[in-house]
Amino acid sequence: MYLVHGQPGTGKTLLGMHFLQEGLTNDETVLFIHGEESQDEIRMNGEAVDIDVSGAEFLDLGPDSEFFTEDYSYDLVNPSDIEQDRYTQDIHEAIREIDPDRVVVDPITQLRYVEANDYQFRKRILAFMRFLKQREITVLTTATPSTEQEYDTEIRSLSDGIIELTRGDGGRRIKVAKHRALGQRKGDHAMEIRENGLEVFPQLVPDRHEHPLESNHLEFGIPGLDELSGGGFDQRTVTFISGPTGAGKTSTGTQLLTQAAANELTSAVYLFEEDIETYEHRSESIGMPVTEMRDNGLFSVTEIEPRTLSGESSPTWSKTKSTSGKPTS
Repeated sequence: MYLVHGQPGTGKTLLGMHFLQEGLTNDETVLFIHGEESQDEIRMNGEAVDIDVSGAEFLDLGPDSEFFTEDYSYDLVNPSDIEQDRYTQDIHEAIREIDPDRVVVDPITQLRYVEANDYQFRKRILAFMRFLKQREITVLTTATPSTEQEYDTEIRSLSDGIIELTRGDGGRRIKVAKHRALGQRKGDHAMEIRENGLEVFPQLVPDRHEHPLESNHLEFGIPGLDELSGGGFDQRTVTFISGPTGAGKTSTGTQLLTQAAANELTSAVYLFEEDIETYEHRSESIGMPVTEMRDNGLFSVTEIEPRTLSGESSPTWSKTKSTSGKPTS
């Protein structure tokens, strides 16, 4: 059982819908147990961000609209006893009849409200988890942080995994706080709700690569500069070319790649400030044949708008000129 924990509006239900849609894509049977939104509202909200769960089975635990106008009273009995039996029986029958592979319970607090105390709630959840595991079902539940610390602790400790969703001045964030027996990547990560649902942007963590340092030098092809740098730069190293605007940083870097192409080495340029056409024109005007290099498959140029690379921005946009010379987005 996995818990998606977060304040209202952080994307808990959408995450559950992604989970069910993936099951439907894999030809699995899925069940959505809901108590706050109606089936029509859930489907409409999903369609707005291109999530289709129309093939799912639904079990609505929420009260009918007549509950608002009818006079319901209970004599000589605790109302939670009646609701508890109804919820338990409905869920039990639905799971036995549908036999789903995946279940979403949105929210799990719907079960907490009908239990007399935390002890009874814990027993109910434990029994529910065992029932699901016996039938080899994976369940995703949602919950809003509660002012009752004991309740929050109970539901978190009973879950095999916890996903925390937050929303603030820094945008939407997602964190896998717990993943029993498997571990997880630490820290919180960027998340956005876009036209295709939730998009997650994990923090980049560089991998460690062990390579023996090979003394293969890449020359610039500029005799004076190659002499100053001791014959060029070693492969598998990083070099920064620093200087004010107009000092020749781009041209110097392109000259290095021109020399690499002459040695049949492939190269790539990523432009963050000027467009491809301007870059190619300026390079070729001083004798660097970047178009010919690209056509020979030794050189690629990619134009990037830096502001699109943030998880809190609009979708990523870039333009690349391939070996055919045609721009591709």
